[in-house]
Amino acid sequence: MNENEKRCSKCQQVKELAEFSVNRRSKGGSNSRCRVCTQAVSAAYRLSKHGAAYHKKYRHDHKAEQVFRARAYYADHKTEMAAKSKAYHATHPRAPRDQLKQSAYDKKRSSTLRGRLRTRWRAIHRRCTDPKHLNFKRYGGRGIQCLFTFEEFFVHVQELGFIRVEMLLGLHIHRIDNTDYRIGNIEFLTPAAHGAAHRELRGLEHR
Repeated sequence: MNENEKRCSKCQQVKELAEFSVNRRSKGGSNSRCRVCTQAVSAAYRLSKHGAAYHKKYRHDHKAEQVFRARAYYADHKTEMAAKSKAYHATHPRAPRDQLKQSAYDKKRSSTLRGRLRTRWRAIHRRCTDPKHLNFKRYGGRGIQCLFTFEEFFVHVQELGFIRVEMLLGLHIHRIDNTDYRIGNIEFLTPAAHGAAHRELRGLEHR
């Protein structure tokens, strides 16, 4: 073993110094473990119960700092990240939404009108009542409520003329006056019409 080599304290293999991270506090100026072993140990720790709890708490306590760093990095590397994203999507084309893989349970649940509408209703109910839901702050956090039961929702959708599950494919639920989810205040729109309706509502709110 020459002066440009070192033995890893973890895997006991002799490797070049370039395989070890710099550590100015150590005697030799580099870590005792090679990069591969260091990454493996770190990954195992993150997956452990203690490590997962620590990282969850860290993300919670430093959320604003992480967002700031992410935005700063994106601003400094915007062109580079856009090029990488373009290259990735050029070699990994997205499958059409109707061709995405589904579990057998999801396929069975979504194959009936009742099953698909129950999934929709649960999503509405959760974002209005569950503070842990990703979109709670945009719905329940703003005071928006779900004022119908599933059975009331199911009957009302059929009254609107949607009697087969195929008729709902690709449609979004829209609140007509941007208030609560209630009978008479919902309609089903295409994504383009849904976006246009929201832009119109936002325009009215800012006048």
